[in-house]
Amino acid sequence: MAQSLNYEARLLALRAEYQKRIDDIAQTLAQQSQDQQDWSDQAALHENDDTIYTLRQEAQEQLQHVNAALQRLADGQYGICTSCGMEIEAKRLEAIPYATQCMSHAV
Repeated sequence: MAQSLNYEARLLALRAEYQKRIDDIAQTLAQQSQDQQDWSDQAALHENDDTIYTLRQEAQEQLQHVNAALQRLADGQYGICTSCGMEIEAKRLEAIPYATQCMSHAV
């Protein structure tokens, strides 16, 4: 039980981190659209848009993985490989707390 509480705490911390990233990016994008800038400033900002959107997408995907892991935890399925049904190695869960497969099937 203490082990699952540890995983839950790590997953909740990751969820907060990813949500903060998403919120920060949204705030940055909103601020950019409100700022009055000359043409060259706008061009420079738009060059960075792809990077910003990619970072937001990655954070959203990670957040989905974490939320799914929290749901598996609530359902009693956390730490069970979705491919073979065996327990996922503790070292793997320590490295990737939202892992869905054991080492054998993760490749």
